[in-house]
Amino acid sequence: MRITRPGAVKLTFDAIMRTLRSVGLLVAGSMPIQAHSDGLFAKVMDTRKSVQRSNMGMPMDHKDAFIRALFAENAVVVSQSPIALKSGRITRIYVNFRDFALWPDNLALLSRLFGDWLAVRPGPRPALGAAASLLSPYLAGALALTHCLPCLIHRPGKEEKGLDQTVFRYNRNPSAGQDPLPVVLLDDVASTGATLAAAARAFAASGFPATEAFVFVDKRRVSERGQGMSLSAPLTLAEALESALAHGLTPHGARAAVEDELRYLLS
Repeated sequence: MRITRPGAVKLTFDAIMRTLRSVGLLVAGSMPIQAHSDGLFAKVMDTRKSVQRSNMGMPMDHKDAFIRALFAENAVVVSQSPIALKSGRITRIYVNFRDFALWPDNLALLSRLFGDWLAVRPGPRPALGAAASLLSPYLAGALALTHCLPCLIHRPGKEEKGLDQTVFRYNRNPSAGQDPLPVVLLDDVASTGATLAAAARAFAASGFPATEAFVFVDKRRVSERGQGMSLSAPLTLAEALESALAHGLTPHGARAAVEDELRYLLS
């Protein structure tokens, strides 16, 4: 396939795919399905480890870039007045990924954070499982494409006409001895873990055991971590707030509220 525009350079399909790989939006061969070869996947992971460069102005330290982006784009919000979270707790600080994750540069950053974790994760390549939250299917789909992984989606209701199953999954053939891939549940944040736990139960009931999860921000208190399924995150909310205080990223007049939240999270 060849794309031509008058007065422009002719772009081949392979050239387009090379460009996507160079900015980190694809991590495999010219077509995503090729990454299902274990040998190619290993080569890709070796390349990812050796090529950690700045793309679109991104710093080498993905975690630091993530923290700064969260505060610069108001994904970590310090409210002027107290708000009630779903758990019923009253606070002035909450995390809002809805606008943040929809911007392409931010999605590329999230993909790099996930890729850093995936490159060192032991065991076979997983499938990504989407929980029943607003952003989980969007993030799982985007990262499944970028990192060439199968994807499963958990829908707790029966909104889809004519379909009463709660898990939509990739096809496999159990009669041929094909075991399901391990499932890593993916979501933007973890507050209590209840949403992830519900998805894990649904996947297990459909024959796809999910024993670990990945989120981008772990909002749980220190005393709540280590409970339930294994959960990985490149950043905790406590770390983000500590860094914001140290580098002056918090809004004017918000220091007291941030310190109060930090004391709660570290308890």
